[in-house]
Amino acid sequence: MRWPYPRTPLIARNLPPLYSEGQRVLTERVKAQFPVGMSEALVIDELRRQGFSIHAHSIESNLKSATVTRGLVIKTLWSVRWHARAGRIEDIWGVYGAIAP
Repeated sequence: MRWPYPRTPLIARNLPPLYSEGQRVLTERVKAQFPVGMSEALVIDELRRQGFSIHAHSIESNLKSATVTRGLVIKTLWSVRWHARAGRIEDIWGVYGAIAP
């Protein structure tokens, strides 16, 4: 990782500059690479390989995410979020945007 700019994850490279369009494209890529029913462990391994940090949210919602942020003041955010049950992906999508102070 290069400070303060980690590499753009492979799955998020060359997204359209408009966040709403980029998020749609990212979600399409995520769903194609990590289809419903895929092993959650394989998804996590690949996302880590691409530089994502893995986060578990609430146990009740069964929501997990993998995120990369880049920037100093206004940060670009790429995130893959999913629900899994019994170690298999049930739903998965991408989030692309910016975080500002």
